[in-house]
Amino acid sequence: MAFNVDEFRSKALKYGGAAPNLFEVSIKWPWANSSLRGGDSRYSCKTTFLPASISTSVTANYLGRVFKFAGERTYPQWTCTFLNDEDFKLRNDLERWTDYITGHVKLGRTPQIAQDTPALDYQSSAILTQFSKNGNPIKKYTFNGLYPLTLTDIPVSWDTTNAIEEFTATFEYQYYTTNYIVSNPDSATVDADNWIGKSDSGYGTWEGKDTDSALEVSGRMKGQSGR
Repeated sequence: MAFNVDEFRSKALKYGGAAPNLFEVSIKWPWANSSLRGGDSRYSCKTTFLPASISTSVTANYLGRVFKFAGERTYPQWTCTFLNDEDFKLRNDLERWTDYITGHVKLGRTPQIAQDTPALDYQSSAILTQFSKNGNPIKKYTFNGLYPLTLTDIPVSWDTTNAIEEFTATFEYQYYTTNYIVSNPDSATVDADNWIGKSDSGYGTWEGKDTDSALEVSGRMKGQSGR
């Protein structure tokens, strides 16, 4: 078959390719008191990554042969690098979050300040959105059961000029959901997250569904992938 540049452009990169610098990260802070609003991470996260999808395998030996079966789904840690402004808003909020989880000068997960009521849970969520070159959202990842694990140091030096401080946060999370049925660069809205077990007219429904009995047998959380 003869090489055809126009055919490659129209089939492989119809929209010109996704740009890795068109994204934003929105963190939902776990504060129980709604008046204590956290920093807006949408304008501070400069580097992150779309999460990997990893499934393990289980093997069984029988008569000299190795048979492979699907194992557990695992979710690796997620990291974000943030710009640091002079009000330290985002850094302070992440430090407050980690102190709530494992503070060394208090007992357990108790409030840090008098007007703050104890949160029901230290785990929260975050949304990573990828945009098309015309500004429309095309891909969304929702990280569920999210909490910060580590915050890197912020180097300071008298010799450093013409630079803005930045730091990296590493998060753990239980699982993520995403829209994997359709990503339409021409649409101003992004489709809702999909998962096997959720009804979708364009994809079908997983036979087990998210009934209480099915969840009990599989050990899954509601809305979690079946693998």
